Amino acid sequence: PSGPGFGNVVLSGEKQSDGSYLVKYVASRVLYNANSSKKPYRLDVFLGGARLQGSPFSPMLHAASAVAETSVMYNSAGLAVSSGADVSTVAGDGMVIILQTRDVYSNDAEY
Repeated sequence: PSGPGFGNVVLSGEKQSDGSYLVKYVASRVLYNANSSKKPYRLDVFLGGARLQGSPFSPMLHAASAVAETSVMYNSAGLAVSSGADVSTVAGDGMVIILQTRDVYSNDAEY
């Protein structure tokens, strides 16, 4: 994946002692194929309009730690119940609740 919305690259203002630059890439989305494998990313890095040696890179992305604010609960019908929807059931009847933990960017959390 590439294009707007897939992350930001920040180049530090200080050159490292070995002549390299510290580059930090923060991806906002981890995308998956239908078989649940991660889609490959391509990271093109340029400095002064010139492609850096070794670019493009193929970073391995992972979801961040799970947070409550973006995690979602579903009932057995697949309806989100964490948004204040009616989740009532009859006393004595069972109810299946599925918790999908997500990171701060709403990616499914990994364990």
